[in-house]
Amino acid sequence: MYLSESRWREQGVRDKIDIIYYSALPVMFPPCEKFSKALESIRQKKNIPVHFKHILKSIDKNSKTAVFEKADTKEQVSVEYDFLHVVPPQTAPDFIAKSPLAAESGFCAANQETLQHPKYSNVFSCGDSSSIPASKTAAAILSQVPVLVNNINQLVEGKDLNAKYNGYSSCPLFVGDKKLLLAEFKYGGVPHETFSKNQDTPAMAYYYLKKEAFPRVYFNLASKGNWYGNKTIFKPKF
Repeated sequence: MYLSESRWREQGVRDKIDIIYYSALPVMFPPCEKFSKALESIRQKKNIPVHFKHILKSIDKNSKTAVFEKADTKEQVSVEYDFLHVVPPQTAPDFIAKSPLAAESGFCAANQETLQHPKYSNVFSCGDSSSIPASKTAAAILSQVPVLVNNINQLVEGKDLNAKYNGYSSCPLFVGDKKLLLAEFKYGGVPHETFSKNQDTPAMAYYYLKKEAFPRVYFNLASKGNWYGNKTIFKPKF
């Protein structure tokens, strides 16, 4: 949304376009209030109306109409559009969601710190299919994997699970104008910033960090288990 707004301003057509944001969520960024407030301020400055707690129910591509349901009142709202960008709700694969491993949410049940299944001690999960209350991002997974591997090794050796995941996650959020808001946080909505205590202020430095550095980390280091500069940290002992 922010990238589109920025591009349309560059092209000189922003005043001809109405951008409207609909979200099933109650705020701009639920994982952390600090960054949610920052994004709300940016939204207002960009003159983008928002409708929270609106759940997308259907789309009629022929009439270009989207139907939302208000979460509080169940009222149906029809909205006409010219261009629609939709982010569907996340779900776990059926082989998890319809299995004994699933929590009530449908994701694989897991202790939020040790990542171990509460019923099946030999099952661990992390990332997008885990029920732990953490954002489903690459940064979160990269923080979970060392905990998971360590605790599997501990289990195999008959030792206590001594590694704990603190809920760390990061969401690099492009806000246009070659600036990025680098949201970093942990469980409880607590900010957990790496570079500055002011990461709720978008900066060009974070934009280039995401654009130039992070892809190299993702594809050249993280994918090979070298994110921490120590190959053994991701290497099981069995």
